[in-house]
Amino acid sequence: MGVSNYTLMALKVFPPISLIDGNLEFMEMMRYDTKQFRSDPIIEKNDLLEIIKNKKSKIPRDIKRQFFEFLEKLDTALFLKDSDDDVSEINWKRIDNFCKLMRYSERSNERKIRWELYQQYVQGNQTIQLKDIKSNLESFKIKNIEKLVQKILRDESKSGLDTDFDGKKITINHYIGEKIVSHYFVDALEEPSRRSRGELEESILELIDEGSYSNQEIAKMLDVDDTMVSKSMNKLKENDKIILSSFGQRGTRYFTTNCDNCPFGTTKESCKKEAQSFIIRSFHDDYGIDLSLDDLVEVDSNQALLKIKRIIMNAKKEKSTKMEKNLGTNLDKFLVGLLRIH
Repeated sequence: MGVSNYTLMALKVFPPISLIDGNLEFMEMMRYDTKQFRSDPIIEKNDLLEIIKNKKSKIPRDIKRQFFEFLEKLDTALFLKDSDDDVSEINWKRIDNFCKLMRYSERSNERKIRWELYQQYVQGNQTIQLKDIKSNLESFKIKNIEKLVQKILRDESKSGLDTDFDGKKITINHYIGEKIVSHYFVDALEEPSRRSRGELEESILELIDEGSYSNQEIAKMLDVDDTMVSKSMNKLKENDKIILSSFGQRGTRYFTTNCDNCPFGTTKESCKKEAQSFIIRSFHDDYGIDLSLDDLVEVDSNQALLKIKRIIMNAKKEKSTKMEKNLGTNLDKFLVGLLRIH
């Protein structure tokens, strides 16, 4: 599930510098210190301002101007209605959720860069200069911006983002205003832990259905809290959906899906046949190589077959994007050469 339209609007209204220019502080005041006002249809601006003044030991001279400009931005983002002396029609849920997103983004340089890329794109820029990203994020003192930009573009290319990056500028090969591009950049800003337990369990099952992973590896790959992973894994074990596959160093336990009680409702044999069929068909269609079941007989686990299937699927996705075209071309050459040898 991607970020909401209201969140997209707020990310457009508030630039990444909002994390350190006082706006995040105002947002957290609105989230944590307004309990006494939450049932009021109209709130005086000065009453909210008084909360801020009472929290600060040293009050800036222009605190009133800063806070009133913040309220104007909330109005633009459709979080409330801003009038001369008061605010009304406040959507506290949107404020609370965006506050959480801001704090979550504040803890990651990659998320700050994603936010900036989105800001540049929604301003109508199909070409984004790296120097502009660095300039706008200078206050955060991010040292490895170029590498993080490459990582973001590489990760999102697997989902369909089409870009070119020459080390100095990013060219976005999509129409200006194409909404899916916005989601490529900022969906990762939404805290993964907001996913329901059921959604997390589904993500875990999809991951370990193609391999053997420890709790720590799952948490890192899905970018979720270790505790949440542990709780979900315990439930999956209780329901006999996963099994212990091996032990690693220092007693680390590795788990995979239980093929004898498939969590996806299929039989072990039909899962195996579907994966084998996909691999054989793909090699025929993509490389003109006719494989048979005998060529796959030594791949004796369904998880290994599914992993091969996923690699082929990802290779197809990568070849369709300009950024990874060279990688896809050379992967083709490598596979074709390898098959000719054998």
